[in-house]
Amino acid sequence: DQKTSVQDGYSYIMENVEDADYYDAAQAEMIRSVALNGYWGTKNDEATEAAELGSLDAVKEMMREAKDADGNAVFGEDEIAALTDGMAMTATQYAIWTFSNESNGDKYISAYYVSDALGVGRVPAEEQASVDLIFKLYNHLINLDPTKVENTTKDTIINADNFLENLS
Repeated sequence: DQKTSVQDGYSYIMENVEDADYYDAAQAEMIRSVALNGYWGTKNDEATEAAELGSLDAVKEMMREAKDADGNAVFGEDEIAALTDGMAMTATQYAIWTFSNESNGDKYISAYYVSDALGVGRVPAEEQASVDLIFKLYNHLINLDPTKVENTTKDTIINADNFLENLS
């Protein structure tokens, strides 16, 4: 939640988004859709080489399968190869905030690459392609059809054991 600061020693509670009293049903459905398709630091199962829910490989699989209305690929292989953990996390977090805080991610995403030398909100030219890819993934996530998202049951567990420990 964008407006909730993290405090050491505070006990945070995880619950189904539908059970929170500050989202409506449509927002809850979209938050779940973004979370199930986005990145939150899960490692792949090395024994099976399977792309685990929340992993970068799972996000890249989703990107490969994304088609526009005409059936054309939304993302190119060069974009998929260029996606980093930080970029995927940024797109996912701002997509969640779009529904949890009714925020417009456009005004935040460029902050991922802000350079003090260029001024607030200015992106270095050499980083513009990365910012464009974050926006593209963000827009894909916020426009997913939640009725077509697999594994949207309330039994899906996202817990402390499968979150990324350190994102640099």
